[in-house]
Amino acid sequence: MNGNRYVLDTNAIVALLRSNSQLVQLLQRANWVGFSVISQIELLAFSGLTQSDCHYIMDTFPIVKRKDEKAHGHYRTKDTILQTYDAMATAITSGQP
Repeated sequence: MNGNRYVLDTNAIVALLRSNSQLVQLLQRANWVGFSVISQIELLAFSGLTQSDCHYIMDTFPIVKRKDEKAHGHYRTKDTILQTYDAMATAITSGQP
């Protein structure tokens, strides 16, 4: 395979979420861009994470999704993380733990 291939670390992904124009331009010319499962997990702790971002990140774990759906009938891990996200967002907004 010819062309530019990049594996992004967590800092680069955060820079993309913050619309770093230099990184966006570089990656627009890439033939392939990837990131590790470690970065996926670290992103869940990113303070600028929106609920939409959280949905997207959790959908990048197809094996976990498939196993959860087989064992529990739904993507339990994603549901649990999103419930926790909502509870944390409510606590931050209200000032109540």
